[in-house]
Amino acid sequence: MCLAANAPELVTASIIEDAPFFRAEWPAIKTQVVYDVFLGLAQTAIPGSGGFPKFFLDTLAPMAQELGTMSDMTVPPKPVLRLAAAWMTLHQTLRPGTPIDLPFLPIPMRILLRGFSHFDGNFSRAFVDGTAGAGFDHATALARITQPMLFLHANWSVSGDRIVGALTDDDVARVKSLIPAEFDYVRLPSGHFIPLEQPEMENTEIRRFLDQH
Repeated sequence: MCLAANAPELVTASIIEDAPFFRAEWPAIKTQVVYDVFLGLAQTAIPGSGGFPKFFLDTLAPMAQELGTMSDMTVPPKPVLRLAAAWMTLHQTLRPGTPIDLPFLPIPMRILLRGFSHFDGNFSRAFVDGTAGAGFDHATALARITQPMLFLHANWSVSGDRIVGALTDDDVARVKSLIPAEFDYVRLPSGHFIPLEQPEMENTEIRRFLDQH
């Protein structure tokens, strides 16, 4: 979106995969369940906080459980999770700086685990304190886009007063109202991890869009 809005000569069309337009802005990011992930990751950078194993048990596993209500993600029972956390502690002691991978976990959780175990907790503070994306207004940028856009929208739901997912149908309608160019919208029966859950379906839609442009 940033390139399409500010360097249009470099962009023929844009393919947007469940991007959290408006919801990633501060303070709207607090309306998403994923905000807890940023809080938890920021804590991992604090000495004595329990590090990544504690983040896995207290934040990542419960989040995966919540996401499971709208995707095919299955979370193992708590005894397995506690065993996994103990193994992570041992792994980080014996092989510091290497990605954590637990073959017995479901593929989506394994990929999340490998990525998050290398994530810099200090970087998450930018999302917690609102400095990430400061000065970049989504609505203003969207209004400058003149190239066709394919928007792939995943499932979403509401948990309490917060959103589980990237953005709501109303958010998508707002995106469409702001873009002066062609807006190709596709709703996929998938959680936010579209490449993991619906790779063939996503591939079909992207190829269709590219063939048209």
